Amino acid sequence: MKVITLVLLSISSMLLQAQSINFDMDPGLDIKEKIVSARKMRKNITATLPLNLEKSVNGLVEFDFTIKRFSHYAPMSIGIKSPDGKNSVYLDFSMGDDKNRKASLYIRNKRRKKKIATWNKISTGKKYRISFKWTKDNKMICSAKLAGKEVFKGAGRIATPVAINDLFILAKSVKDNGYIAYDCEDKNIYMRSYIGGEGNYAYSIVAIIDDLSIKTSK
Repeated sequence: MKVITLVLLSISSMLLQAQSINFDMDPGLDIKEKIVSARKMRKNITATLPLNLEKSVNGLVEFDFTIKRFSHYAPMSIGIKSPDGKNSVYLDFSMGDDKNRKASLYIRNKRRKKKIATWNKISTGKKYRISFKWTKDNKMICSAKLAGKEVFKGAGRIATPVAINDLFILAKSVKDNGYIAYDCEDKNIYMRSYIGGEGNYAYSIVAIIDDLSIKTSK
C-alpha cells in the first residue's frame, strides 16, 4: 500500500504522532493552468499538494522520484513553498544541447531567487529519494539518494523564516501534451512537461512521485 505519511514530533513530550493519507485515493492535488500563449497553445501547469503542517521550526519532506523520460529542453520544477508562494526551495530539471540531465537547486525568498547547487548526470528509470529540509536558523537543504547512497546535496539560507506548507510541481504544456495528475491505476502522481519536438522526438520530461512523508518539530 502506497501512502503519504505525516509525522509530528513533539519536542517537549518526545511523543511521535503519525497521520497517514492513503495513496490508493487521490491525495487532493490543486491543479491550475496559466495560458502563456493562446496562439501557440502554450501554458504552465502548477499542481499544489497542501501538507497541512502545524507551524514548525524544523521540517523534512521527502518522496520517491523516478524519471521515465528526460529529453531536451523541456523544464520541470518540484519543491516546497509557503502558501503565498513568496518563499520556496525547489529543483528545476532540464537538459540542454550538452545532453547533461541535470537539476538546479534554487531558493526563493520573496522576490529574490538564488541558485544554490546543480545536480548533474541524473539517470532515467531509477528511483531517487529526494528530501527537502528546513531548520530553525532558516537553513534550507535538499538532497537525493539512490539505493541509500547520497548522490546530491545542496544547502543555503534565506533572510526570513519560512512557513512551508505545500509541495508543488510546475510543468510546461504545448497543445495539451503536458499535464500533472493523480494516477489511480499506479497509485502515484504522474507528470509530463512538454514543449514540442522534432519529428517523432518529443521535448519532454515524464516522471512520477510516490511514497511522500513529512516530519516536523517545534
